[in-house]
Amino acid sequence: MLRLALLATMLILPGCADLALDRGSVAPELAWDAVAAVDMGQTVTIAREPSLYSETNEVLGPHPTPEHVEAYFAAFAALHYAGSVWLDREVDATDSKAWRAVRWGWRLLTIEDETRAVVHNFAIGITPYAPVQRSPK
Repeated sequence: MLRLALLATMLILPGCADLALDRGSVAPELAWDAVAAVDMGQTVTIAREPSLYSETNEVLGPHPTPEHVEAYFAAFAALHYAGSVWLDREVDATDSKAWRAVRWGWRLLTIEDETRAVVHNFAIGITPYAPVQRSPK
C-alpha cells in the first residue's frame, strides 16, 4: 500500500518521474515538499486536537502547538533542501556511481518516509488543517 501511494505521488506531481533518472532535478525535492506539506497540515490538526490525538514525532512531543509544528516543518524543509543540494554537488563534482546511489536513496527514502506518515494519518482519519471539533453541550 505504501509503495502504491509513493508511486501515485510520483505520477501525480509533474516531473516526478525524474526521481528514477540519474541526474539532478528539482522534481524530487518538489515531490518531497508536497508530501511534507500534507504531513504538516495533518500534524497541525493533531496539535489543534490534543484531547483526540497525540503526536508521535519525538522532537515535537505529544502535544505541540500549531506554531511549533509549522516552525519544525519549515526548519526540516530547509535542512532537507540543504542535504539535497549537497548531494547534487557531490554527484556533479565526482561523477561517482556511489554518490549517485546515495542521492537516489536519499530521494526515495525521504519521500517514502513522509508518504508513510501521510498515509497512516489519513488511515486514522486525520486530514490537513481540519477545523477543531467541538463537543456537544
